[in-house]
Amino acid sequence: MTSERAIELAGIRFSYNREVPFMKGLSAAFSHGKVTSIVGPNGCGKSTMVKLIDGIIRPFAGEVLIDGESTFDMGHKERARRVAVLAQASRPPAMTVEALVACGRYPHLERQGRLGPRDRELVEEAMCLAGVERFRGHDLRQLSGGERQRAFIAMTLAQDTRVILLDEPTTFLDIGACHDLMRLVRQLNEQQGKTIIMVIHDLDLALRYSDELLVMERGRVTCAGGVEDVLAEGALERAFGVNVSAHEGAFGKNYAIFPK
Repeated sequence: MTSERAIELAGIRFSYNREVPFMKGLSAAFSHGKVTSIVGPNGCGKSTMVKLIDGIIRPFAGEVLIDGESTFDMGHKERARRVAVLAQASRPPAMTVEALVACGRYPHLERQGRLGPRDRELVEEAMCLAGVERFRGHDLRQLSGGERQRAFIAMTLAQDTRVILLDEPTTFLDIGACHDLMRLVRQLNEQQGKTIIMVIHDLDLALRYSDELLVMERGRVTCAGGVEDVLAEGALERAFGVNVSAHEGAFGKNYAIFPK
């Protein structure tokens, strides 16, 4: 039976410097079927949480669970068949869009590493869902930032997981490309049933496109829940030193964020 929690971190203790504890009993949970944004000031532990989930680093104590099962008992490929992780933007590799998307099939391939008919079908579906099929033969380095991010998201879709974890997916994108990417995220959630967890620095995007927020400060979770519940708690104001106000607009809620 599948757990209602897609991912759970329980009692995590971790530090990059053993003499200076960073996470001292962190716990967090992410529900299936939601778009959840992890927000917090720089250095609060957002990307560290992603690395813990992805198995890049291991905690000194506590455990990370996917569908109620400990990741410590999973191999790298098994973990990658459950959660697709897209790390922060880096220099794009010298390869075509189609070749990049095909990399998403790696956790499912046998030792010879050859794509079968089903793998190629899923690569094609992923490119179509992400809207990059027309760029299949293009070198990634020739694409705009927004197009490139869509190609990387297509790679995670080819991985064919229920859960997608995005670490700062809008970094270096202009405002139009940011909203375009967030609309894709909502589409994947609502039409494809993907559970999406995002580390995101833009509060406006987090508020507009998320179902739930998880607020972090200094290696711990200070508030988590639905967007309106987190706003009512004043967690964003405390974490960022800002004021947040909401009002109804023609296309739903709009948010204004300004310094205190």
